[in-house]
Amino acid sequence: MSETKKQVKMDIYPGRKIAVIRKTDLSSNSPLVTVVSKAPQIGEVLFVGSGKKPVDFDIGSIVTYREFGEYEFFINGETVYFVKFADILGVLKEKK
Repeated sequence: MSETKKQVKMDIYPGRKIAVIRKTDLSSNSPLVTVVSKAPQIGEVLFVGSGKKPVDFDIGSIVTYREFGEYEFFINGETVYFVKFADILGVLKEKK
């Protein structure tokens, strides 16, 4: 008899100075052009942990971040990345 695993939904509460990001692609009409072989990653901020310094991004912002600063997790059916605030290079587009 095969056992069925119960899928559990999890809330995400990132630690201090951590953002949870979903990778995304920019539209083809984006003015951003990468010119290095190790281009930074692009993603949408899903959750933001607490931190003492104010940050220039919020939930829904599109940001670019260092690839080697990410920690990959598969949560609630999708892959998300925990990224330190210090590894977020900048905001590409403000949230809608």
